[in-house]
Amino acid sequence: MRATLIIGMVAPYRVAVLQRLTELLDGGLRIIACTRQETGRQWQVSTEGLHVETLTGVQVPLGHGFVMHFNAGVLAALRRHRPDVVCLTGFTPTMALASAYARMARIPYVMQVDSWAGGDPRARSPLHRHLRRFVTAGASAGIAVGEKNLDWQISFGLPADRMFRSPLVPAWEPPASVPGYAERPFDLLWCGALAAEKGVAFFVDLAEDLLARRGSLSVRIVGNGPRRDWCEQRLRAAGISVQFDGFLEGEALRGVYLSARLLAFPTRIDAWGLVATEAAQCGVPVLISPFAGAAGEVVVEGVNGRVLPLDGPSWAAAAEEILDQPATWSRFSAAGRALTASISAEASARGMFDALARAQEGASRWRRTSPQQRRLQRSLAGGLK
Repeated sequence: MRATLIIGMVAPYRVAVLQRLTELLDGGLRIIACTRQETGRQWQVSTEGLHVETLTGVQVPLGHGFVMHFNAGVLAALRRHRPDVVCLTGFTPTMALASAYARMARIPYVMQVDSWAGGDPRARSPLHRHLRRFVTAGASAGIAVGEKNLDWQISFGLPADRMFRSPLVPAWEPPASVPGYAERPFDLLWCGALAAEKGVAFFVDLAEDLLARRGSLSVRIVGNGPRRDWCEQRLRAAGISVQFDGFLEGEALRGVYLSARLLAFPTRIDAWGLVATEAAQCGVPVLISPFAGAAGEVVVEGVNGRVLPLDGPSWAAAAEEILDQPATWSRFSAAGRALTASISAEASARGMFDALARAQEGASRWRRTSPQQRRLQRSLAGGLK
């Protein structure tokens, strides 16, 4: 099976999954990237072992980490690749062009979307709504990262029995063992862009409240962003012991999580929130807002963390309880590792492979039918609309 994946850019957390998918396809995976680096990203990505073609085109930043791509060259790239099946990963003009080509060439395609209804600021825009309808209408199967994402794709019209799971996976292997409570020097961790929509002001308020409640607090902050200087000034003025690491990735990030007792993730909007998975696999309990796709799935209320509305006193009380009760911390830590034990590059690649195989299988059945049977199928399909 020759498969072509069309993607905005190859993100570091996709590499191991795509390498394994290439193996499952006996080398038959080709990747078309809309750009080498999306606006606002700092990732350094090695695509060793992958067949990647990067297109020229236009990318329009939409905020909240989302980008709209337009690459007319996707049509010529698909003609060169001649795939048996295509995987599309969003609702942009580039994906719409690719879906139109696939339909005209009678190439089945699957949809892989990471977001959900509450995690995509574009969801209500007329353009996004029309692109969604157009692209989804011809899809043979869908690939979901979790329950919210699965439900969202089903709401577009994709049948539930043709949905497959492919979880988002950290860019590094989870540790075989993790430090205990007493071996972690930092109480509170921030990991992500220091931006308003990620809840950085809420985090600073939380840190100040915790210091007042506990008398001492050590904080580690990983990431850059427009509110970095403001954040540092506030925390240092409050007398909080804080370490700023700037942007980190890869193995360095794993070490960050292993140094911390609690991750606070008060995002106001997030398609998924891979930091929650990264933290849980490293035995870090998580406080998370319900506005992240991972809330309720990777972080389960009262099991390996807390899922709380953005209410300052509630977060401070929950954080204080976890930080000041080592037994509770240990229970949450072990539960997080157990919850995320099945999230792996292998599982993610297998989900993608199964979706691609299902789409190709359906296309093969279509091609084996006679013209008379196909006319009857089209007639019946029209009558069911």
